[in-house]
Amino acid sequence: MLAEPGGRARLLLVDGYPQLPSAVCLTPAGTLVVGRAALYAARFHPDAFEPYPKRRIDEGVLLLGGRVVPVVDAVAAAYRQVAVEAARVTGGAAIGEVVLTYPATWGASRRQTLLDAAGRVGWGRVRLVAEPVAAAAAFVAVHQAHVAQGAYAVVYDLGASTFDAAVVRREAGGFVVCAAGGLADLGGVDIDDRIVGHLAASYSQRAGEHLRGLLRPATAQQRQARWQLLDDVRTAKELLATAPAVLVRIPGVDEGAPLGREQLDQLTRPLLERTVRVTRALVDRAGLDAADPYTIFPVGGSTRLPLVATLLSREFQRPPTMLEQPELVVAEGGLHTTDRPASPATPPPPTGAIPLAGRRRNRWPARPAAVAGLVVVTLLAAAGAFAGIQGWDLAGLPGWARGPASTPSSLPAREPVYAYQSTLLSGRPICAAVWNPAGTRYAVTSDDTGLEIFNQDGVLVRRFEVALAGEKGCYLNQPGVYWDPGGTTVAVVGGNKIGSDRLHLFNADTGEHTVAQPGPGVVWDTPAWDSTGSAVAVKSRLNAVLIRNDGSVVRNLLPSAPLSNKYSVGSVSLSPHGDTFAISWFDLAHDDGPLFEIRRYTDATPVSSMGMRSDSGDAEMVTYNPDGTLVAVGINEFGVEVWDPVTLRRVTALTGPNGSITDVRWSGNGQYLLAVSHDLQQVHLWRTSDWKLLGTLTPHEKTRQGVGVAAAGVSNDGTVMLVPQGARGIDVYTLT
Repeated sequence: MLAEPGGRARLLLVDGYPQLPSAVCLTPAGTLVVGRAALYAARFHPDAFEPYPKRRIDEGVLLLGGRVVPVVDAVAAAYRQVAVEAARVTGGAAIGEVVLTYPATWGASRRQTLLDAAGRVGWGRVRLVAEPVAAAAAFVAVHQAHVAQGAYAVVYDLGASTFDAAVVRREAGGFVVCAAGGLADLGGVDIDDRIVGHLAASYSQRAGEHLRGLLRPATAQQRQARWQLLDDVRTAKELLATAPAVLVRIPGVDEGAPLGREQLDQLTRPLLERTVRVTRALVDRAGLDAADPYTIFPVGGSTRLPLVATLLSREFQRPPTMLEQPELVVAEGGLHTTDRPASPATPPPPTGAIPLAGRRRNRWPARPAAVAGLVVVTLLAAAGAFAGIQGWDLAGLPGWARGPASTPSSLPAREPVYAYQSTLLSGRPICAAVWNPAGTRYAVTSDDTGLEIFNQDGVLVRRFEVALAGEKGCYLNQPGVYWDPGGTTVAVVGGNKIGSDRLHLFNADTGEHTVAQPGPGVVWDTPAWDSTGSAVAVKSRLNAVLIRNDGSVVRNLLPSAPLSNKYSVGSVSLSPHGDTFAISWFDLAHDDGPLFEIRRYTDATPVSSMGMRSDSGDAEMVTYNPDGTLVAVGINEFGVEVWDPVTLRRVTALTGPNGSITDVRWSGNGQYLLAVSHDLQQVHLWRTSDWKLLGTLTPHEKTRQGVGVAAAGVSNDGTVMLVPQGARGIDVYTLT
């Protein structure tokens, strides 16, 4: 948005569009291109492409095509393109002030990165404004919404890559933020992926090979076809705001695939309900009730979905104020705020891309999407930018002590960190240490004294002093501690005697602790969250039950289980797309071999009538990867097999550990796969880009108890937490 002398504002178009995608791509010539040019270049140089630089703002650098590029340079490249366009349309006139907006949850270091990038462009007077403050200002000043002084407004911001919400209060000098939060894993691209997953499941029998290439593109042609499909899906989504039904073209399918409004609502409802729950929690935190005259301001292009207004109206008993172009609201509002200007950034010497030999960039195929644009005088800093980090070195965190290198490990690593200390644990054995999907928090359970949540800085966020004695989070070799997809709630399930099993749900944000008993007199274990974080499945020997996050039982997932004397349930995993679930079976008679299947979520019927049969030992653990394109199956006495759930074909077989497989986990970004063998006291770690075994880890001599590995997890940067059974410490191995 460009403000001209006299106060008139107009849109600044970059490449003919009012929004600039934040994507960057490094060409072979070393040129850093941004926006739509980056999306186009990524078709030919996918390993040098980063769709969301702001999501990596805490990492400091991007690895693009084997070269390290500082994140501040990527941000500055986008700013520079805006500056060039502003100079063109103004005839080179000097810019008096630049306003940069940022998510309200961002801290000082992230805001400083924006200022440093602005300094590299040469902008002098720079002012930072929180996005909900700018949005509320636009609704009042530009769109004539009425908010009296001292009254409140709720800003609901559903952008391309994340969701943010805030409660703001209008004061004499403008709006101030009273409460802010959001979801780092939910945005318009996730809605698009949900639609693509639905279409893939519907046409898997007719176009399996084509769909496999779309879900996991490996060639330039497949990447181009996927992006075209995503563009068509986004267009269809927008048309369904007014049309009852549309057709979506799928490569490999002759006729268009029908998609109706009711189908769209069904696919998006679980995701949107998560955003409404977050918004409700913020409203409650701000102390507002139904009698207070607050207004609701939807922001971001994805709020055009008709279901957004419906859910908000129903939850808060008042209609939201809807606009025709909600994606431009934050940019407009930046012109109507009066925050004090931030100190101009001092531009450091320019830094270019640094060659990095011997390293590869490991990332799933990127999902390009236009995000809220960069504008001048108001410069929008990629609405919905991720506020967490992808990993950290725990060696420097409070409560951790560094020990000597663990010689049994073949993983190139720094010294393991062990001897975890906590006033809550009081010397009791540690049972599990697990990262949330974003790598922003980790949960630690103790033998009988509770659970603690820490942030990435090692600061205690929440403590639950709840006796967990006998729960599978602390019992022998059964995995039982899992974060929900949003990284806010931890599920702990299981026990060691009939009738004592309970499901514990711990909300790290609100401190709420919910307890459910899936079924009396039954041993339950191995929880698995659904894609929205609103329900979790637990399994017993002959059954699997779906439970809401309020503790109520939803339904039986296996209404027609095999005969009890023939098969036993190994584990269950729910697809991120919400349409299927994977289940593994033990062959108790040992005459048919192990079996695992992909079943429909709605009625539990197998997607394939024959199921999918492994060639090796018992199929103990099964789990979808984060984007639902692969299923990993832990097989006793063999290792891990990876399957394609669409084509029902085996992708790879990963040998080892050659013992019982008690847990299989993906990293939150899907770049790493980990398998735990309790009896062999081993953890194997693979890189998923080429399925290379990175190492075999065993407990450190200072923490090893000689009875096995209780739990292990891997973060988004390959850092492994390993908890020896009965130990009072945690081994941490960090890739170098």
